[in-house]
Amino acid sequence: VVEAAGGQGVFVLEPESPSLVEHVRFVGLRAPNRKGWGLTGAVTFYGSTVEIASSEFVDNDSEDALNLINSEFEIRDSLFLNTRSDSLDSDFSNGTISNSRFSKAGNDAVDVSGTELTLNDVTINDFGDKGISAGEDSRIHGRNVQLLDGAVAVASKDSSTISIDGLFINGSRVGFTAYRKKPEFTHARIFANKAVLEAIEVPHLIEKNSQLQLNGEDVIADQVDVESVMYGGFYGKASR
Repeated sequence: VVEAAGGQGVFVLEPESPSLVEHVRFVGLRAPNRKGWGLTGAVTFYGSTVEIASSEFVDNDSEDALNLINSEFEIRDSLFLNTRSDSLDSDFSNGTISNSRFSKAGNDAVDVSGTELTLNDVTINDFGDKGISAGEDSRIHGRNVQLLDGAVAVASKDSSTISIDGLFINGSRVGFTAYRKKPEFTHARIFANKAVLEAIEVPHLIEKNSQLQLNGEDVIADQVDVESVMYGGFYGKASR
């Protein structure tokens, strides 16, 4: 086991060969910030192909514990624990996350933009904002996903589609939300099959022209300006 503790993070920029991160603990890292430039991620891969296995991102004091940009990635058997803001932020990337857990994210646990992501056997608990958030024409495909004790469990926005087969949500203020935030995009969609919701204050907030199909049934999309509802303090803590 290799442990990277303290300091101003790790940045991998367009390497010539794929990266392998295995049995590594990233503990208490901050994002790089030097001489007028900085990053949001404690660990950042840009223009990379990376495999992360049996690793941990713990107590990272940064906007993102892990930020993947224009990258191909595989994450498996890993843990994201006690992140100040977002646990994982993927921008314009393509990847998979399997047999992994996200716990105690200050804001979003899994936040993707312009990304194609597959989730298999993933547990997300104790998230301050969103458990799964897809934006800017993202596609998320999931199987056997648990979301426990957070603000908004599943959020799809701005031409994004989230499809999950086998979903358990317990203890969230909002179960599902789908809406358009940016005018250059269209509305969003969520398809949740074999889904079980327990102890949810508001099962769904679905904006007109967006779509939620829950266990094969279309939910009425009748909300107006969901973004204002979301960020107007409806469920407490929120971040855009």
